[in-house]
Amino acid sequence: MSTPTKPSIVFCHGIWADGSCWNKLIPPLQAEGYEVIAAQYGLDTNEADVAATRATLGRVHNPAILVGHSYGGAVITNAATGNRNVKALVYVDAAAPAPGETNGQLSGSDSILTKDTPAQLFTTTAIPGAPAADSELYLNEDIFVHNFANDLPRSES
Repeated sequence: MSTPTKPSIVFCHGIWADGSCWNKLIPPLQAEGYEVIAAQYGLDTNEADVAATRATLGRVHNPAILVGHSYGGAVITNAATGNRNVKALVYVDAAAPAPGETNGQLSGSDSILTKDTPAQLFTTTAIPGAPAADSELYLNEDIFVHNFANDLPRSES
């Protein structure tokens, strides 16, 4: 009788985060014998983030479980579509919007994303070398600390 193979686990981060947000979960899972990787994507477009996650799936050796946090839920939903190697999806406080629906709409009427204006929530900055109309969007620190990372010690937010 063959020994069952543990699935590979691919973590997908949310917006205003990167793969390092899974650092406390990866070592214990690896110690249990799981192959674990955190997908790293640029948050430029959902399509590009899904493509990067699919490329990450191509690096694992076993059937995979995709785990997405927040916006990562939308990424895993799309990355899993048509991929027979994906055996399960795990949503951690994650979004899975329908076509045409935004993560903000999914957040509900009491979400900070629907209460404030974009200028109150975000800071934009020019991208060096990019066309003048292009910019990067950053969540204001106070909004992040009090609405997204409010359960973390200040030293970790």
